[in-house]
Amino acid sequence: MKVKFKNPPINELIIGVYFSSPISNFRCEHVGLLWNKLRDRLPEVVQKEPLLTELQPPVTINTQSDFMPRFWFVSADEASLVQVQRDAFFHNWRRRDSDYPHYSEQVKPNFDHYYDVFETFVQEEVGDVRPQIRLCELSYVDVIESCEYWRGPHDTASVVPSLAESVQCLNEAPASAINSVYIYNLQSGIQLLVAVRTVESSSEPISQRLILEFRARGYMDGVLKSNTDSWFSDAHQAIVECFLRMTSVDIQTKYWIREDSSS
Repeated sequence: MKVKFKNPPINELIIGVYFSSPISNFRCEHVGLLWNKLRDRLPEVVQKEPLLTELQPPVTINTQSDFMPRFWFVSADEASLVQVQRDAFFHNWRRRDSDYPHYSEQVKPNFDHYYDVFETFVQEEVGDVRPQIRLCELSYVDVIESCEYWRGPHDTASVVPSLAESVQCLNEAPASAINSVYIYNLQSGIQLLVAVRTVESSSEPISQRLILEFRARGYMDGVLKSNTDSWFSDAHQAIVECFLRMTSVDIQTKYWIREDSSS
C-alpha cells in the first residue's frame, strides 16, 4: 500500500552521501565550472562551513589555501538546494511557498540527476575518479506550528499518542517542553534516529512549535552511487512506516489528509 498526504507537515527533506575520502583535487576554482552546469535550475551560490562527520577525524589546516568551504547551489524560490564539499554531496527540499513534491516523484530523481552531473564533472574536470560512498543519509523534518490540533507541549500526545504518559506524568502540570530521542538499529543496515522536540516559534516568539525528525543513516563499503539506491528505498520505507505508526491516525486523516492507494 502506498500512502500520501495532501497536506503533510513536512518542512524539509534531506538526502545525501559522504565519501570514503575527500576529493583532494576538488578546489574552489572548480566551483564556478560546476555551477555553469547547474545554474539553469540553481542560480544562486552560497558559501557555508563544511559539514563534519565521525568518518573523518578533525584535521589541522596549515594554510588558507587548504581550506575548502561547503557550497550551496540554490533554486530561485529557495526550495531546492544542492550542497557540495570535498567529502559530501547533499540535496535538500525545503518548504517555502511550494507544495511538497514527494520523495519518489521528484526529490529522489532530482538527487539522482544532480549527483550524476556532479560525478561526471569530477571525472572530466577534477580527475579520472568516481567518488566512493561510505555513508548514506535520509532525513525528514516535520514542523507543526500552533494550530487547531496542537497549541503547545500539552497537546503533543494528540499528535504522538505514545508520549501521553510522559507529557502528563505529574498531576500539577503537563510538560512545558519536550525533547525525546529514540534510536533504532534495523536489520536492513539502517540506523533510524527519531526525535520529538518543542522549540520556540520563529514567527511567534511567545509560542512554540513541534518538531518531528526522522534521520536514517547507513554505512556502505566504499560503493558507487548506483549501489545505494536500494538502501535509500529501504530507508524511505522505514521512515514512512515509523511516521505512520507514531503519529495519530485521526490527525493523519483529518488534518494531513491521508490518501492510501494500492499502486
